[in-house]
Amino acid sequence: MKTTKIQSISSMQSQRSNSCSSGVSQVRDLIQELMGPRTVLIRKIAWTQMLPVTRDEYGGYSDDWWPDYTIYSQSHAITDMNGLLVYTQDALKGMPNDLELIYAKFQSTYKKSKLNTRVRRNRNRVINGLIKDIIIFVTNVGRQCRKMLDKRRAYYEQASLSKDTIDRVQLKIFDEQSFIQLQTSMRSLEGFLKDFNSLFVTEAEAEFDAEAAAEQKKGLPQGSLPPPPPPQGKAKARR
Repeated sequence: MKTTKIQSISSMQSQRSNSCSSGVSQVRDLIQELMGPRTVLIRKIAWTQMLPVTRDEYGGYSDDWWPDYTIYSQSHAITDMNGLLVYTQDALKGMPNDLELIYAKFQSTYKKSKLNTRVRRNRNRVINGLIKDIIIFVTNVGRQCRKMLDKRRAYYEQASLSKDTIDRVQLKIFDEQSFIQLQTSMRSLEGFLKDFNSLFVTEAEAEFDAEAAAEQKKGLPQGSLPPPPPPQGKAKARR
């Protein structure tokens, strides 16, 4: 009877451990599925370059070789700021919803563990705060992109119609400033996502380890195993 009881308890502990491990895997898979492709796009934007263009690159036959700069990257074919801003909007579209979905999955998985400790509550607050910060950051960057697109459209139309040097210089200055702002934001976001992925997976593993340790600490009920024999005294040496 005691052996059967021990096996039953061990089976229950194994099932809880496997369930938590499965939940960790699901959260990891969801992060990779939703954030992996976005991280690739954000990295492409973050490491795009703005390069000067010479008259020779326009064929050398045109007196009007404006603009004298271009957007360049080996990972995409975008050559102007308008295209780069639109590309950024597409990369960020729906990202706040994806982050909220990941957070909901995390909460659903680890509420089932019934491990309510101060450490666990602190971890949840950290993760919750980080997700909210990233959502706010992404929302602000998206809003910034829309404003820059509207302003650039006005500058571009004016420069294209007038072909005046002053109007073209104003557009160039605006593009350079917009490019720097966008690069700064995208590199910051790339760093945030790396930290988020590392923290989220690390905390998920910590949650699993804490639950496993709690289960192990409970141990088996008293009387389930016979007590170990008392230590025997040293035998007296024969003379």
